[in-house]
Amino acid sequence: MNIIQQLLLLMAMMFIITALYNFAGVLVCVAFRIKIKQIAIFYGKPVVAFPTRWGTLALGFIPTGGYTSMEDMADFEQRPPVIRVLLALAGPAATLSLSVLLLGPSEFRDQFIGGFSRVVSGAVSPLKIGTPFVQKFFMLTHASAVAGLGVLAALTTCVNLLPLPNFAGGRAVLEFFSVRRTDPKLELLTTFCAFAALALMGSWGIALANYFVHFSPSP
Repeated sequence: MNIIQQLLLLMAMMFIITALYNFAGVLVCVAFRIKIKQIAIFYGKPVVAFPTRWGTLALGFIPTGGYTSMEDMADFEQRPPVIRVLLALAGPAATLSLSVLLLGPSEFRDQFIGGFSRVVSGAVSPLKIGTPFVQKFFMLTHASAVAGLGVLAALTTCVNLLPLPNFAGGRAVLEFFSVRRTDPKLELLTTFCAFAALALMGSWGIALANYFVHFSPSP
């Protein structure tokens, strides 16, 4: 595959994972009659948006991540903690299930357990560790796009389960203990983690760009 084909395949995989992640959250909202304001697939200013029976569906221009926002946060915060935790963990549960389905339990376990260290070490050293991983990933997707999607779903699940307030794992902990979102210390931690998440994404962006420049076949 050339650079364009690899980029399109990666974006398609990210779209599938993000759409599944958000769809799981929508199911929880529908089940417990929680009104949704917006379902965002990908971050950034919406390229396209249209109303649905559940809320506005928007497609951002940055092909990573997504979220589901509530119409009435005050009502949501009055819901029992178990419901709020279920909503926080619905997306990771969906991507985890997808990865197990595509890879099988044994391979998923290996990818999931090693996923945390790969994400962190690749971000710390994008050229020496991140780029070789990206190269192996595209070699895998060239042999089997299904296996590549399974690996990416496993890594996405790892990232989203990090116990930080910006990720599903952290939100689940906060919802379980009913921590107020307006707590100044929490707001400070959330801001710090947001910058850390941007730095992590930027490092992996460097690894991806380095792979395309030095290792990916030309169009």
